[in-house]
Amino acid sequence: MAMAIAAAGVRTETLVATAPVAPDAAMLVIEDIGGRPLSELAEVSDELLDSAWQQVALLQRRAVAHRCLDNVHLVAQSESDCATEGGRERVDIRLTAGGVVAADEVALAIDRAQLLVATGLLVGPARAVASALRVVGAGALTTAVPLLQPIVMPSATRSALRKEDGLIDRLREEILAVVPTPPAGPVKVERFSIRAVVSTVIVIVAVVVLVSQVAGLDLWSVVRHADWTWLAAGVALSAARFLGAGVGLTGFVAERISLRRSVLAQLACSFVGLAAPAGVGVAALNVRFLGKSGVPAAPALASIALWQLGSLAVNVFWVLVFNLVYGISQPLIPVPRGIGLPVIGAAVVLVLAALAVPRVRRFVRARVQPYLDQVRPRMASVLTRPGRVLTGMGGLFFQSVCTVLVMAVSIRAFHGEASLLTVTFVVVVGVALGSAAPTPGGLGAVEAVLAAGLTAAPG
Repeated sequence: MAMAIAAAGVRTETLVATAPVAPDAAMLVIEDIGGRPLSELAEVSDELLDSAWQQVALLQRRAVAHRCLDNVHLVAQSESDCATEGGRERVDIRLTAGGVVAADEVALAIDRAQLLVATGLLVGPARAVASALRVVGAGALTTAVPLLQPIVMPSATRSALRKEDGLIDRLREEILAVVPTPPAGPVKVERFSIRAVVSTVIVIVAVVVLVSQVAGLDLWSVVRHADWTWLAAGVALSAARFLGAGVGLTGFVAERISLRRSVLAQLACSFVGLAAPAGVGVAALNVRFLGKSGVPAAPALASIALWQLGSLAVNVFWVLVFNLVYGISQPLIPVPRGIGLPVIGAAVVLVLAALAVPRVRRFVRARVQPYLDQVRPRMASVLTRPGRVLTGMGGLFFQSVCTVLVMAVSIRAFHGEASLLTVTFVVVVGVALGSAAPTPGGLGAVEAVLAAGLTAAPG
């Protein structure tokens, strides 16, 4: 992004040098541009306003979107720093990690809307609009009006808008007063629509009512007689699962990422999993999250692969623990005692026999080798840091324990009885089958396994 912005002729930080610090990471040395952010100036001249628009116009000619144009990233240079320009005031633009090269028109219009609001916060709507008209003209300014919405603004701008109520409306009115043709209506930019949320809730309620009628279950009576103390504990443990998943992800990423954002990303994954096949949508969203956090695409994919391998290791651990405990305890479900290890041994023998066939080996190598080539460097950078490994696996174990406890306290809330070992086995198998099922969120497979396992278990 630094090279793209500099190539556009924009004044920004200079990339001085790079140095490798890990197999899949590098250190960048950037020369600071100095100056003071526009937010710290007591007065902003028209010359500075025009300079800011000129810099953004250079970016837009090369289809480069900055995506964080606020009064922190816009930096004013003092006259002593501008000797090469005859002492004229100017604005430089600081780099951002979220920029986009080959941006579409909507992304470019968002940049114009961000700059319009940022300058409006400094000097008011009249001077902000006048500066934009002088530099980019009425046509470019008109396309930004539909995107004058708080949701597309950087966080610093949104915080400032809370103190300047009505600024966006005044900017629109100012533009309507000077632009001969009225701008288009607002572009619909939203993360969640009220209609979608309400529709989802109605569908869930309808499905629950239908299932209860088909099963002959008085759902209202069951809920009315539930133990709400245990239900509250289940809600708290369910929320704690996202903390474990977020901590686990940070452990498998060599770069430093925000724990708070990681936890929020896992919360978002729980919604994505309702619409995409289990594992696929979650992986895609986490890759996107890591990309927005400054992790390059290839290391992000490798980190997610390691994270999923860690989840698999946790499930295998629980299966082995269950088999060891089950082999010396009373039967938990009506299956032959001690069948776990023989089944695992038979499966291993079958896999080894299949790999003895050259055609099968070539097929497996062609499918697995690209994945291993991608994961190997990231695995080396993570596994050489014991703290990272402990953080990642600890978070995943914490998530797994919370998942089991959520089911256990939910059973207790509805006055059911099941041993913790039984619940652990049923939940682990249900989660594993849900990850393999092609339905969104493993819908159907998870419920079937949980219902069958808990029904068959004694007590």
